[in-house]
Amino acid sequence: MNIDNLFSTILIPLLLGGLGAGMAFYGWRSRRRVEASQSWFPASGAITAATLKKHYRKGGMDYEPYVEYTYTIMGTPYPGKRLCFGTLRLNQKKAWEKLGLYPKNGKVIVYYNPEKPTESVLEREAPGV
Repeated sequence: MNIDNLFSTILIPLLLGGLGAGMAFYGWRSRRRVEASQSWFPASGAITAATLKKHYRKGGMDYEPYVEYTYTIMGTPYPGKRLCFGTLRLNQKKAWEKLGLYPKNGKVIVYYNPEKPTESVLEREAPGV
């Protein structure tokens, strides 16, 4: 078997299978986190930073709303930066619309894991899940 046959008959299918398995695992993990977060506790929080991150891709650019926030539990302040579970990549208009929900210094409800208070999220959902 020459190297070209080895590559096309073994290596490419293995690579694609591994990539597919990784994507399936990522989706499964995001779904599990969403389900677990439904029982998390709410806390008052405030947005400390809000911006768009640019992600270059072939044929264009995607935008990711990025926020940082603080929340307080029983007098102890915590930082957070998870908007939602999974990856949120949008066109520029939709990204600005999403970011508009979280203006700097705006008040928010933060959901935190009562078993691990440093784990938090603003939206208990995942894109595409």
